Amino acid sequence: MDPTVLGILGIAVLFILLAVGVHIGVALGLVGIVGSSLIVGFEGSIYSSVSSIYHKVAGFELITIPLFVLMGYLASGGGISKKTFEALNAWVGRVRGGLGISTVCSCAAFGAVCGSSMVTEAVFARLCAPEMRRHGYDKKVAYGICASGGMIGMLIPPSILMVVYGVLAGESTGKLLIAGITPGLLLTVLFSAAILAISRLRPSLIHPGQNEGGITLGEKFKLLGNIWQVLIVAVIMFGGIFGGVFNPTEAAAVATVILAALLVLTQGGGFWKLFKEAGLEAGSTSAMIFLVMGSASVFSQFLVLTGITNHIVEYVIGADLSKKGLRLAGGRHLLGTRRPARFHLDAVHHRPPS
Repeated sequence: MDPTVLGILGIAVLFILLAVGVHIGVALGLVGIVGSSLIVGFEGSIYSSVSSIYHKVAGFELITIPLFVLMGYLASGGGISKKTFEALNAWVGRVRGGLGISTVCSCAAFGAVCGSSMVTEAVFARLCAPEMRRHGYDKKVAYGICASGGMIGMLIPPSILMVVYGVLAGESTGKLLIAGITPGLLLTVLFSAAILAISRLRPSLIHPGQNEGGITLGEKFKLLGNIWQVLIVAVIMFGGIFGGVFNPTEAAAVATVILAALLVLTQGGGFWKLFKEAGLEAGSTSAMIFLVMGSASVFSQFLVLTGITNHIVEYVIGADLSKKGLRLAGGRHLLGTRRPARFHLDAVHHRPPS
């Protein structure tokens, strides 16, 4: 079978497996290994797949992933997420859409001790969504707010997304982590403004007022002081990376140890049970992330063997697209009026003719 046709069939099979509910990591790995076996043989496919997976997930900087996830589960089990929500809700809970705004701001604050959007979403979906439903929020709006807030937690350092992207793209992980602060804060403001607008334009979806009783200014500051663990971890992590005291991998280890020490002081003897449960959850979540990364590498290797990637690059180069005319030129190309290419892929890569 022609490798290009095999590659197209492999992509189709991948979408079918995903449609029937197969885990994305399993689907990518299965299609990649079977497809490569049909091209280079089973033994060669297994050898190259194992080598590809090892080199993809064996990087020292990837140790930050289980550490960031562990921080998130420790913070959740230690009650930090609940305290953060209670503190912020005390300040903005009485405004229109205040409970939703509190959830978004809590996700941003919780992101300082959790690097996983999945963990952030799961924590606040359990914590805040029932409370929003109890106060008259529409079900879709309530869970949509939690899902959107999880994306903010993914941007605010520590961030697993930034670590994975840095490894795959060869960029500085430290710079990527710091770069996530501004868009994370900007999204927090924009999401809060959107909730405020919906509460005024569609009051049937979001109840205008949340708190049932008044809270004095002293009580508000007292609740705000309950999230001191978040502030300590954030200051040490950001300050250490900014000041060049340690790199992101070391920052993850230091922040995890400090958070664990703070929880020992507040949890007492119950900390070790919490640590065991958080460790198991962190191991399971990290294994899933590594499985997806390794399987994606195997599937990518399969696509390279089929030559599809070369065809895609040839298509883009042949279109002779400019930055400003990308969409217009792409439309002309699809209509069969593309401009002649100035150079060919073989010349760029010095590939000998087959």
